[in-house]
Amino acid sequence: MIHLLVTGGSGYIGGEILAQLGGLVIPELQVFVTVRQDQHEVAVKEFPSGLFTPVRLDLSDKEPIKSFISENEIDVVFELTSAFNADIALPSIEALASCGEGKSYISMSSRSRHLYYCHSLNQKPQQRTDQRSQTLLSLRRLLHVKNPVR
Repeated sequence: MIHLLVTGGSGYIGGEILAQLGGLVIPELQVFVTVRQDQHEVAVKEFPSGLFTPVRLDLSDKEPIKSFISENEIDVVFELTSAFNADIALPSIEALASCGEGKSYISMSSRSRHLYYCHSLNQKPQQRTDQRSQTLLSLRRLLHVKNPVR
């Protein structure tokens, strides 16, 4: 089972990524989506695929994030929060890095034309130019899904 944590899933890019993920049939995938508002929690629960589990986490507090990542054996953090507050990403990165090798971190923002951070924590960052398609391609590679069923 692959465990994915999506932060910022209720935003513009987050909604698109969830829609794309929801169209894939990947039985070995469990997706947790951070939410801040009740209406977003309801929307995540009611998503047609039933693939997503909403969670409430203070993304600026390292300890709850580290506990959540550890307890739920998160393999990939998909960071879609605002690029204006880069500090909000640090707890997720540090928590994931402390869990050992084989963990991945993906970050993107609608405020940027490029996806800058899409790599294993042990590899050099790669710049991507087509946000949506490259992000989904990178995610599929991380999930080892060559031919997802739509």
